[in-house]
Amino acid sequence: MRLIRNSNYKRLPFSGLLTLLMFSFAPCQQGAGATQAELPALHNPSEVRSKNGVLKAMLDVRPATVDIGGRQVQTIAYNGNYIPPTLRLHPGDRIELTLRNSANRPTNIHFHGFLVSPRDHADNIGLRVNPGEETVYRLTVPKDHAPGLYWYHSHSHGNAQNQVMRGLCGAIVVEGLLEESYPELAGVEEKILDIRDIELDIFGKITQAVTTSAPAVRTVNGLVNPRINARPGQVQFWRLSNQSANRYYLLKLGGVPFYVIAEDGHRTVKMERETEYLLGPADRVEILVQFPQAGTFELTTAKVRTGPEGDGYTAATLATVVCDGAKVKALALPLAPSCCTPKLEDLTNKSIAQRRL
Repeated sequence: MRLIRNSNYKRLPFSGLLTLLMFSFAPCQQGAGATQAELPALHNPSEVRSKNGVLKAMLDVRPATVDIGGRQVQTIAYNGNYIPPTLRLHPGDRIELTLRNSANRPTNIHFHGFLVSPRDHADNIGLRVNPGEETVYRLTVPKDHAPGLYWYHSHSHGNAQNQVMRGLCGAIVVEGLLEESYPELAGVEEKILDIRDIELDIFGKITQAVTTSAPAVRTVNGLVNPRINARPGQVQFWRLSNQSANRYYLLKLGGVPFYVIAEDGHRTVKMERETEYLLGPADRVEILVQFPQAGTFELTTAKVRTGPEGDGYTAATLATVVCDGAKVKALALPLAPSCCTPKLEDLTNKSIAQRRL
């Protein structure tokens, strides 16, 4: 009897021929062979913005039928949308988020990366919202909270991985990253890229157990290999989040370099030039991209292996950048941050105060 690993690092046996077939004939990644005109256009998710210092929203967890690469998939989703709204707010704002559970299993919400209270009805992962119930999350974002990309998702004990894979997750943006560090780039075109995977069996149904090495359909903003439009010389600001249930992405951009300016909601000291980036589960990275000439460039994930006894992930095309049109006269990258650069103390010659084994 062959054994596989799931994302909780437990050993699970295959239970019969049907399960074996599910993994042998899992749906392949679609869209890689499509022409540019056939590729669906990437759009940013809808948004809910704070007003007068308060962000109010309603998220109703309910059954939904969503399109995944041309297949109709039965799932549960916030407000019936596989890609829910991006929540946008400022440091010091207050969140009042109503969570209604119209599904058949308990759920809750975790504000991933937020420096807020875990008590009561704030970022409390122990909170349980049962079917037919609703609750209001109330939390205040500190005034000195770091700007950048975060995300919200189900953290319901025993259900979190499956619910995240089904779509119970979305992005949060705390405003101010470009404005404070690179004001000359404030207002450049921004792309929100929610990167996800979903495991389907031979009948097109979502598998109950999340098996990280199993074949999966990769999506960006719910689309299989969407088209990202750009112009030569244009600088774009991409916010990428790995909203998967434990899957790694080794990102490449067709050989085009990009510049990392924040990781997991923390500014980098300078623009870091990269040609690939390992985006782990729940990781976020914010980058600047600039395509020097017209052409087609693929955003891909390469094969990843976490170790001899670990999990493996196949390569896939996540999105296709179509760069055409008149060249844009833009600032040349990289740029030095104009403010808010951390003052780092040189600890090279400092004495060690305490050692631990």
